[in-house]
Amino acid sequence: MTLAQTKSAFNIIITLGGRALLNRTSAWVDPACALIEHGDLGFDTFFGYHDVSPFDTNGCRLLAMRRPSNAGRRAAGTVLELGLFDRSAAESSFEPFATTTAWCWQQGCRLQWLKQDTRKVLFNRTVADRHVSVVLEPGIRGPTAEYTRALYAVNRAASYGVSLNFSRLQRLRPGYGYDDIPDTTLNETAPARDGLWLVNLTSGASELILPLAQIAAFKPEGSMKGAHHYFNHVLWNPEGDRFFFLHLWCHPDGRRLARACIWDLRTSQYELLGPRGMVSHHCWIDNEHMVVFAGHPDSNGCYQIFNVEGRCKGIIGAQKLTKDGHPSMLESDGHHMITDTYPDRLGEQALLFFSLGTGRLRQIARFYSPPQFRGQVRCDLHPRWDRSGSAVCVDSAHRGSRRLCVIEMPQKFLSKN
Repeated sequence: MTLAQTKSAFNIIITLGGRALLNRTSAWVDPACALIEHGDLGFDTFFGYHDVSPFDTNGCRLLAMRRPSNAGRRAAGTVLELGLFDRSAAESSFEPFATTTAWCWQQGCRLQWLKQDTRKVLFNRTVADRHVSVVLEPGIRGPTAEYTRALYAVNRAASYGVSLNFSRLQRLRPGYGYDDIPDTTLNETAPARDGLWLVNLTSGASELILPLAQIAAFKPEGSMKGAHHYFNHVLWNPEGDRFFFLHLWCHPDGRRLARACIWDLRTSQYELLGPRGMVSHHCWIDNEHMVVFAGHPDSNGCYQIFNVEGRCKGIIGAQKLTKDGHPSMLESDGHHMITDTYPDRLGEQALLFFSLGTGRLRQIARFYSPPQFRGQVRCDLHPRWDRSGSAVCVDSAHRGSRRLCVIEMPQKFLSKN
């Protein structure tokens, strides 16, 4: 056993011992809320990342993905089943409608409702050794649209999408891309023919709008020397005329740095947002402002508000929200934010509710994360709002396999915060 393995085993023993001593439960939810779990025994059921919501417009149907729990840890080439749960049914069960082999544990296959007011969904799949994206309506046979590139993010009007190289992403950030097709840019630090692609979802035409070679040469930093560059975490603003993205560079020793950028669809120009070095999770507040967890002179990292011109407008939850998580803003008011934490010394992940108006922070749930869910296969909560703000959906492995968990919150709960 190596030193690292010995240390890991010791930490697991300490965690389990602490849980037993304190008589901790696998899940806890604020008494004002209700916890409803979706998933069947023998399956890992989850949704993916926090930047899109599994809820449909009225919050009744919940998108989900699943795979047999005994299928192993690696995603490559294994079939992921796509389906939905009907929350209005007395006994909601998984209703499958498609499969894919283009997926990962952290971001799934980018399954999402194509528009909040339609019945169509979009997701990525592999066809003839190529990652593509398809649109279909659950219950209707065959796709209604197909795109020659796999899409990472789609704007709300479903007029444009952004594509990137998921094979390169997986190589440089394991767990976030797809490993069923080899990366053809393996020996290129910043390829000129690869980068961010803008896809017209009406015509299907795609255009390379930002090559990796170009972003690597844009205001270069000394730390970029010898590093491999890639893109991740593309996110459109509510209006759909700008999108945020991370430009990252990775060194052979595993050291990874990043800087935040904004692309303006109207001018076809991009600019640095401001934070760099340690830049992590984010969400839009409105069309002009974002929340970004990033390094700060006064702390190791905190949630900060930036406008699209790159100016920091202040810190959110100073001295309270001090740990990185996955934030989402309730779009209907722009004042209530949810986020989560990584496992603590007791192996627990917290679901946090924060009011930008009052500065009040409240823990509304916590879930145990078993020690086998680490690294690429970790199960972050990745909280996402429904449209009304009456429910939050998270992924959790507190029962030993992944489940989709919905925390229902009464409107009076929101009004008090």
